[in-house]
Amino acid sequence: MRSFLQQDGPHLSDSALAPIWVSKALVKLKGDPKSALKFFKEAGARAGFRHAAESYCVLAHILFCGMFYLDARSVIKEWILLGREFPGCDFFDMLWSTRNVCRPGFGVFDTLFSVLVDLGMLEEARQCFWKMNKFRVLPKVRSCNELLHRLSKSSKGGLALSLFKDMVVAGLSPSVFTYNIVIGCLAREGGIETARSLFEEMKALGLRPDIVTYNPLIYGYGKVGMLTGAVTVFEEMKDAGCEPDVITYNSLINCFCKFERIPQAFEYLHEMKQRGLQPNVVTYSTLIDAFCKAGMLLEANKFFVDMIRVGLQPNEFTYTSLIDANCKIGDLNEAFYLESEMQ
Repeated sequence: MRSFLQQDGPHLSDSALAPIWVSKALVKLKGDPKSALKFFKEAGARAGFRHAAESYCVLAHILFCGMFYLDARSVIKEWILLGREFPGCDFFDMLWSTRNVCRPGFGVFDTLFSVLVDLGMLEEARQCFWKMNKFRVLPKVRSCNELLHRLSKSSKGGLALSLFKDMVVAGLSPSVFTYNIVIGCLAREGGIETARSLFEEMKALGLRPDIVTYNPLIYGYGKVGMLTGAVTVFEEMKDAGCEPDVITYNSLINCFCKFERIPQAFEYLHEMKQRGLQPNVVTYSTLIDAFCKAGMLLEANKFFVDMIRVGLQPNEFTYTSLIDANCKIGDLNEAFYLESEMQ
């Protein structure tokens, strides 16, 4: 490798080694990814030396073309993390400008997009998607799903929906997982009608909803007080052969308790047990809170005792509900006792 590099320009033993020469040397080594990576690391280890953005991009292309995918990803990640040292550098533009170093191959751009998402640079990832779409080097659906998931967790349902629409317009085919992310995000944020529309759309496309699709819809309908909608989705779920789980029943119990329809909540508790599903802390706490708010402290205490009997540990919400209820009826001794027990 060293003799090869000595044919043109400075080499590692040259104190005048400049970043531009590193880029040129990497291009010469494009047929030998291992040597290119070794040379890059040795040059970068020199005191006071700093690679140019171009060198990172050239090496990323070389490694990706040589199927050194993990190394390529590491190089791109290092480059992005050092991005502050390259003022005005657009990651996609720089990587695109060096694309002809190796034979055409656009998977490296998906890696760039994926690394931006992993680093939490969501706005940069969205901009990268737009440019990838413009130049028709689209990211994988899986990578888009990760960005959708990050946007969803950041309570950015509007941005998630916008990206989803951009994916469809770009010609990408959303998976069940894609729809689940967007439907779940919209349902949690109150956009239940749009979520339902996407639910119908995915079925029309031949995609089969699963429990991760149904549960957020049930929760979303219950959250906005559309109890009939929640029950309708629940019945559709069972008719489709999708078995409800504890989360499903907790959502139903919660929404009926929230709107002071405790008898119906109890019906779902009974059905839940008939299916062999064990109520958890959330189930008990929801019912205890509903009893407390309805002034049915005796029933609340019975559930509290039963909860402990079956080995469940009451949480802060459980205790707070009982403490508030006891304060309202003037039983401060019991309230203080529960507070001390909570701590």
